[in-house]
Amino acid sequence: MAELNAIILGGGLNALGVVRALAAHGVRCAVVSHEGHGPALHSRHALQTLKSGGLPEPSHLVSKLGVRNGQCALFLTEENDVSAITVQADRWNTCFRTYLFRPDLAHRLLSKTECDQLATKHGAPAPKTITVTADTDHERLNTLRLPCVLKPALRNDAYSLRFSKAYRIDSHSELRKLLEQMREIPVPMIIQEWIEGEDSDIYFNLLYIGRSGKLLRSFVGRKTLCWPPAVGGTAACIAAPEHHAELTLISQRFLGSMDFRGLIGIEYKRDARDGAFYLIEPTVYRTDYQHEIAALNGSDWLYAAYLDMMQYDVPSEKPYSRSRSWIDYPAARYSRQMAPPNIDHTRNCIPTDAYFRISDPLPGLMHYGRLLWTRISAHP
Repeated sequence: MAELNAIILGGGLNALGVVRALAAHGVRCAVVSHEGHGPALHSRHALQTLKSGGLPEPSHLVSKLGVRNGQCALFLTEENDVSAITVQADRWNTCFRTYLFRPDLAHRLLSKTECDQLATKHGAPAPKTITVTADTDHERLNTLRLPCVLKPALRNDAYSLRFSKAYRIDSHSELRKLLEQMREIPVPMIIQEWIEGEDSDIYFNLLYIGRSGKLLRSFVGRKTLCWPPAVGGTAACIAAPEHHAELTLISQRFLGSMDFRGLIGIEYKRDARDGAFYLIEPTVYRTDYQHEIAALNGSDWLYAAYLDMMQYDVPSEKPYSRSRSWIDYPAARYSRQMAPPNIDHTRNCIPTDAYFRISDPLPGLMHYGRLLWTRISAHP
């Protein structure tokens, strides 16, 4: 069996995109899923797969995969893994080549409350945000300007089982009602001023800042559909090179002022009223659903991260195009049905299925087969 070069933690759609992007550059990957399932486990590009009953110990993972300490680069795809690994970064850095250059700062950026404080301190353009806890005097909520977005300050499994990722709030009575329902969940909530615009006004900047502190790669993309609309994750997206210079500069100033290094994505929303970009939230030390749009349009940012982690020379960055779209078709269909977009921003791009590829068909066949079976089972 060929010697492994990279380990991807997670088996979901994020991990599938990482495997495909790295394999295109000849990087030999293993996928480790502690949920025991996911499309990445079925990719032909995963030379080894491992199902574990939870986040494995790094030394145990090295042993199970039959690799040496420091042989493989490590890529994270799940937020819970980032939270757990950043507090024991030294142990993971002993066993793998990682981008955990500033785990202290990454841990702060994972908290939406602390991220907002950092954005304010370092002059990043961010919407007004307040944190609400069970002990907060809810009467002061009457002073908030609506509409706003309500979401947890930290990822919490108990919250995720009962509530949506985020809520758009249009009235104070609706806000108080939701907060009352959430009192049983021990997680602080943040309320963020709503930025006017459509889902297609949401942009993301994927960056990799090397161990030396130099920005090695930057890619700017644009969401075109979200599911659920307005508050959900990416259902379809495209590249947005026309905003590359502006958003890269905003991100670089923010991250540079904190001496951040490693892999990060920052989400922005463009205000329909004045065209200004506002920082919504970062995705720290892990990939996100839509990250594969970079590889599809000619950006090798994940491969550049791999080269830097392995301490190889990283070639100069090349321009990327806007020729292909990335689409999660079931989510995109639901999104269009609930909130038909005014403009189809993907129409001039070659559509690319998030799951199915002719060159790597099994993840898509398994995914769509499971969806079909669920539908058949629900209607006997």
